[in-house]
Amino acid sequence: LRRDHDDDPARVERFRREAQTAAMIQHQNVVSVHDFLGWRREHFIVQEFVRGDDLGTVIRREGCLPWRIAGLVALGVMRGLEEIHARGIVHRDLKPSNVLVGTDGEVKIADFGIAFDIMGPALTITGHSIGSPPYMSPEQLQGETVDSRTDLFNLGVILYEMLTGD
Repeated sequence: LRRDHDDDPARVERFRREAQTAAMIQHQNVVSVHDFLGWRREHFIVQEFVRGDDLGTVIRREGCLPWRIAGLVALGVMRGLEEIHARGIVHRDLKPSNVLVGTDGEVKIADFGIAFDIMGPALTITGHSIGSPPYMSPEQLQGETVDSRTDLFNLGVILYEMLTGD
């Protein structure tokens, strides 16, 4: 957790919940989270190391990706989303920088900072949008209740970006 946020109990709780939510998911297309810890008033998530780049970096470096590569990346994200959604979780912030592409071609979803567990208490306020605007679904932008379709909308925007480079 960034040092300028570690004195805010609500942010620490959100960070803890991010670790807890992500740790519930064990899937080859989702970054594994091993632990959450606090030390000397700082808070950390211990997670799997993925050697490679995030998809945003890949797109900036390569421009548009060949359709077969974009399809394989999208398939990896869809497989990860299938497991996430089966657990009753909506990621809500799926974007290229939250998709890791390993040097051996693995694709992993990361960053559950604003994920929504339909079984857990909400930490966001109805009527307020949360996420990254270029990738948000219309209902998310309007601050309405979202479900797994929001992540699919986000994936559609990511796929468009992979294929066009824009």
